[in-house]
Amino acid sequence: MADVGLKNKRLNRLSLGLLTAGAVFCGGIVTSLVVGPLDLSAFAAPASHYVGIFVIFFGLAAIPLGKTRFFGFFSGGAFSLSLMLFILLLSLVMGFVPQRIPGSGGEGFLRGLGLFNLTTSWPFVFLYLAMLLSLSATVMRTVPKFKKRKIFLANHLGLFLVLLAAGIGAPDREQHVMRVLEGEVEWRVEGPKPGEVLQLPVAVRLDDFSMDEWPAHLAVIKKNTGTALPEGRPALFFLDDPGGQRGILDLEIEVLEFLGKAVPVGDGVFARAVMKASTQAAKLRVKSSLTGIDSEGWVAGGNRFVMPQPLTLDDERLLVMSRPEPKRFASLVKVFTEEGIEKEGEILVNKPLRAGDWMVYQHGYDNQAGNLSAWSSFLLVRDPWLFVAYAGFVLMALGAFGLVVMGADKGANTGAANKAANDVSGKAVDIAKDKGAD
Repeated sequence: MADVGLKNKRLNRLSLGLLTAGAVFCGGIVTSLVVGPLDLSAFAAPASHYVGIFVIFFGLAAIPLGKTRFFGFFSGGAFSLSLMLFILLLSLVMGFVPQRIPGSGGEGFLRGLGLFNLTTSWPFVFLYLAMLLSLSATVMRTVPKFKKRKIFLANHLGLFLVLLAAGIGAPDREQHVMRVLEGEVEWRVEGPKPGEVLQLPVAVRLDDFSMDEWPAHLAVIKKNTGTALPEGRPALFFLDDPGGQRGILDLEIEVLEFLGKAVPVGDGVFARAVMKASTQAAKLRVKSSLTGIDSEGWVAGGNRFVMPQPLTLDDERLLVMSRPEPKRFASLVKVFTEEGIEKEGEILVNKPLRAGDWMVYQHGYDNQAGNLSAWSSFLLVRDPWLFVAYAGFVLMALGAFGLVVMGADKGANTGAANKAANDVSGKAVDIAKDKGAD
């Protein structure tokens, strides 16, 4: 009877949790229909700070009032599970409905519901805030029991900090793409509206742009159409490993000389020269036992300053060099902030430069010009809540480590207890046998 009563009590709590979470979700839908799409910029600082303070004070109220029915339910597992279920359903909808940039969703009713921008819709935000308040109350109720529930507190406090930074801190996150000409200082970026220009509290000076390239490859093309052969699936000869390949199609190719940086010196001949306008070039000997070709000459990919140079094979075909793919590109910059911070350094892909609150990432360059690009573009990101998220990840890692260690200790203790129980049982059986014998 006691088990049945406990089971019914749990089912009642779960039902109440689902009803409450459903009410929160419906409240978000009603708000969407009345107010319209959510504008995250309205919740930027200082509004985000006020929301964060409210969430923390709500949790603090759970310390003296934690035993009340309201806080017991609000920070309980049934309500949390119900909220996660609704968030999971929204995540499934996101998987089937294409999401768009906020502000560019569908029209009318669907746009009002935020169906195409679910993570910035009112229903999602309502569920998120309810989850955050529930976590805040759970964490604060656990603080007085810190010694007994250290691992639980570390995991939940870490999750709370990560969600706080990811959600409430989202409107405070800035991200801009800035294009800077070599030798100039830039602090302006394009705004979200067409023709809008924003002035940032950070400036970037581009001192130099450089690029390393992979060795190009060779292909055979038709002289009259430029179509690579065979059509539909061109055969390529890779100059980065000429020894591993004898040739392409009916051609045997021998690389006599390869220059990663070269310039023409006349009569179709190239010489090594390390400079901006240099191109890749290769001296080749090409033979074909099928057509009797026996040619020797230079092939170059070319660029804006150097004309491409093919090698004529016969009346119908040319051997050409492709444009090389970028291997590494970097920008030598100096970053200035309004706070007086100045930082110099080289920015590469996946190697940004930090200057105060700003992270400057390599974003792009003039793809047509390649190594001759006169500008470089940078992604500037400012996230004042980033360290809050880092602190949350550290706490969750500590909590996970604690679970592993405590789990091992509990396993060892359980094994020792089972062994002791078996020993006691064995002794009891022996005593019973001795008494029976008497």
